[in-house]
Amino acid sequence: MFTILLADDDDIIQTVISALLRSVGYTVLLASNGEEAINIAHATPPDLILMDLTMPVLSGWEATTQLKADPGLRDVPVIVFTSFGMGSELYRAFRAGCNGYLPKPIDAVLLFETVKSHLSPSPDALAAS
Repeated sequence: MFTILLADDDDIIQTVISALLRSVGYTVLLASNGEEAINIAHATPPDLILMDLTMPVLSGWEATTQLKADPGLRDVPVIVFTSFGMGSELYRAFRAGCNGYLPKPIDAVLLFETVKSHLSPSPDALAAS
């Protein structure tokens, strides 16, 4: 099964989202800030990262920029996980390298659909194999 790194500084969000993801078989790694997310991603490369934007120590924007600059991690999808709307803050996240967006508060169905869509191989990848 796939491993997902959840980077969010809110303990309640970590508890709820990790329980949802684990309930369908995903392994979940937790980080409380962007620096922890980078360290965990290097130690145990995840298949997908759910990244909050506003965290202490190192923001989600900065962490994503660093992850996407790393040749060993640049292909890991990063999904913005935030209460920001579709404004300039979200645009900044996509410029940093984020691959998708999940709004807070979380909708479990949307969470599962978004995660699955970023973890499933694309038709092009299947055709090449």
